[in-house]
Amino acid sequence: TMVLYGDSHALMWFQAIDDIAKKAHWRFVILGKGYCMANTYPPGSSRAGFPFNACRRWQRFALQRIRKIDPDLVVLTQEVQAAPGGVSYTAAQWKQGMEQTLDRVSGPHTKLVVLGNMPAINESPADCLAEHPDQVQQCSGPPLSRYKPYNQAEQQAVTAVGGRYIDVTPWFCSKTCSAVIGRYQPYLNQLHVSAVYSVFLEQVLAEKLQLSVAPR
Repeated sequence: TMVLYGDSHALMWFQAIDDIAKKAHWRFVILGKGYCMANTYPPGSSRAGFPFNACRRWQRFALQRIRKIDPDLVVLTQEVQAAPGGVSYTAAQWKQGMEQTLDRVSGPHTKLVVLGNMPAINESPADCLAEHPDQVQQCSGPPLSRYKPYNQAEQQAVTAVGGRYIDVTPWFCSKTCSAVIGRYQPYLNQLHVSAVYSVFLEQVLAEKLQLSVAPR
């Protein structure tokens, strides 16, 4: 049994991982809620109003559900979100939240994987392509550097407990992140993968998850 847990960044990988699970003959459970990160919320968040109140309740349910399922594999993924009041978490706080969540979802035989954030760029590629249909390279750009410390924090947290971190950046970027790769539009918007590109990535994602599926 595999559980995919997180916010909209978990939901955006649903179709690809569901296909992988079926081909690998795994039971697949998704626990995802938009705006509600996988990281454990720090004390005080429950008094911060929506969406923190709703997310704290959701998180308690999701963690209890995971412990009851006792899965063989837990895949966590999430968007980097702001703390209560709109203040940014520090990388250290982000790492601590991930450490606490990993501890809460771990069972005696559970393998842990953190699926890293896809690289964000300054402008929504989909909007840019609509404005520049004949000059698509104008819609490419470098990944935003502000997310790098949080990705590193997640990687440190999961590797410290013997889990694995999947860096998805090479699937979207070389020196720049492209709004068009082959015949695919990889970005749904600035922060989310398009459904068609996520399905295109099934084989490489399955390999990173160490699940055996027949190639397309």
